[in-house]
Amino acid sequence: MNPLSDQKHVAGSTRRGPRPASVALGAVGLVAVGVLTAMVARAYPVSSDDATGMLEAASILRGNLLLAGWKVSNVSFVATDLPYYVVAVALRGMDPSLLRDVPSAVYAVAVGLAIALAASGVRRGGLAMAAAALLLGFPSGGLAEFVTKGYIRVGTSIGLFAGLIALAGPAGRPVSTTRLALYMAAVGLTLLSDTYMLVIGVIAVLVVCLLGLARGETYEDVGLRRVALATLLTAPLALGGTWLIRATGGFETEPLPLKDYLWSEHPLQRVVANLRALTDHLPSLYRCDLPAGRGWPGWAAWLGCMIGPALLAYAAWWGCPARRRRVRGDFTGDVLWVSMALGLAAFVASANEKDRGTLRYMVPFVLSGAVLTARVVGERMVPTRRVAGALGVLAAAYGMTVAGDLATAPVEDPAANLAVWLKAHGLQHGYGPYWDASIVTASGRGYVAVRPIRGRELTPGGEMVVEPFRWMSDEAWYREGPVNFVVFRLNPAPKYHFQVVEHNCIAWFGRPSVGYMVGPYEVLVWNKDLRPLLVMDLPWHM
Repeated sequence: MNPLSDQKHVAGSTRRGPRPASVALGAVGLVAVGVLTAMVARAYPVSSDDATGMLEAASILRGNLLLAGWKVSNVSFVATDLPYYVVAVALRGMDPSLLRDVPSAVYAVAVGLAIALAASGVRRGGLAMAAAALLLGFPSGGLAEFVTKGYIRVGTSIGLFAGLIALAGPAGRPVSTTRLALYMAAVGLTLLSDTYMLVIGVIAVLVVCLLGLARGETYEDVGLRRVALATLLTAPLALGGTWLIRATGGFETEPLPLKDYLWSEHPLQRVVANLRALTDHLPSLYRCDLPAGRGWPGWAAWLGCMIGPALLAYAAWWGCPARRRRVRGDFTGDVLWVSMALGLAAFVASANEKDRGTLRYMVPFVLSGAVLTARVVGERMVPTRRVAGALGVLAAAYGMTVAGDLATAPVEDPAANLAVWLKAHGLQHGYGPYWDASIVTASGRGYVAVRPIRGRELTPGGEMVVEPFRWMSDEAWYREGPVNFVVFRLNPAPKYHFQVVEHNCIAWFGRPSVGYMVGPYEVLVWNKDLRPLLVMDLPWHM
């Protein structure tokens, strides 16, 4: 251990815990972040993916604690995001505003943990906290568009940050058994909820532990062998939890399609295409899209926002674990660096086509990058006045982007308008394609229930039948009724209508009694119960 580390340990041994006033001020600040994020969120649309958390929470509050009958996606979010929805629905009922308020609250918690992690063990902790608060506390643009959506992996970053905070004990002492247990709980529950934690958390920690052991880096005696063993144990713990939920009749998850993620007929072309998509869309998460038609204020804000990626690039260079000329090792920083590298590699190397929507996989990259940047700012960058000046310019630029989002008219919510119309016309139970189903149910406070269905060809080019859409849905939904209407948008892209279009509805259910146009939707109504016409016993596959 070098002298600087010894001095730091001695100084830290007499440091008192945070003062109550500081804690109260921090709590007020996080509430402000949550409120600001929820206000900005009104500029961005919500979808059936956002509604799933509310519908799952309502099911739990009705006594279905393990979500029996539910088939979630290949990611359950059961211990990361879902608890927030349960608390919110218990307090406010099926309030449509929760579609944006809950993700905003989850993001505020992530910001709070990011600030705490940024300052942990850093020489200029106050500066690091200020940097993290600035980098994440003013969401707007592409960042706001994604973090204000439900089930977007912000909760996964919360699990990673909580685990690393648990490991950040006093310098020069191995991690205590209690802290190690807290770390395992945070990582294990997150891994149970989202397999992406395997990439950005479990593997990242193991890589840093192995590199540290190989080159004799003790990270101020953190106890790398114990940490590595605890990390390895989180995988069987998560698998055991998943098995226990299934064995006791709880929800089922869709198998992870690893083959689709890992195999491509033209891997090099796919990597190039993914890199192009990353280059095109990642700047939006940093509010660095080229301004269009905003005049000099837009360009001034853009130039100011470029400070964020510049600081990130410097932090990635200086904080690289391969660098040997560092004053001391930083276990937290190295884990974040490797986590970001693995997340970036997974995005680029994936066999799946990437577009703007798949930027959700890069949200943990942005959050971890902000913490790493703040740690480097607090540990390395001098003189402080210049750093403070750069952060001040960045704050002004972010303030302009936030003001722009707040000045934008709230996005139109046709699902809420449709729910009001359906209720006014006495239409309570109906069907629709996935993207037009759960969002209408949640927007209608649960008084109207639109359940997802899809068309399915029994043989290629052969007979097509209609069946329940068993993805983020509850088997019990399809016993509710009577069902007498189908709703769908006109002329959506093929991947969004799931074959639920007018001519197929007539083929499946017969000619409707009446049809209506309600905003962008078509509503077909029958004088009979449609439930017996669903094909219920086909084995499910995507």
